[in-house]
Amino acid sequence: MSAVARIYSLASRVAIWTREEDASTQAAFELIDQLCHRCTCLHEQLPTPNQIAEDPDLDVPPLDAQEWVKLFRFFKRPVSWRGWVIQ
Repeated sequence: MSAVARIYSLASRVAIWTREEDASTQAAFELIDQLCHRCTCLHEQLPTPNQIAEDPDLDVPPLDAQEWVKLFRFFKRPVSWRGWVIQ
């Protein structure tokens, strides 16, 4: 295991800079928040899109809604490669 992978695996919190907010950012974070309620354990297998769509307890937009497009745009954004560690 590389030193960087070891450091991140032991971190209690990791923050990344995803550049300036754009028109997709707020909707993407709202959808991420909704999806986080589905996976309460870090080791739980992530649900498939069909499982998400069929989950009556999960209040998320349909898979063809613009919120999903905005989420995908957010995840395609470049991130900064330089980091600073606050200890």
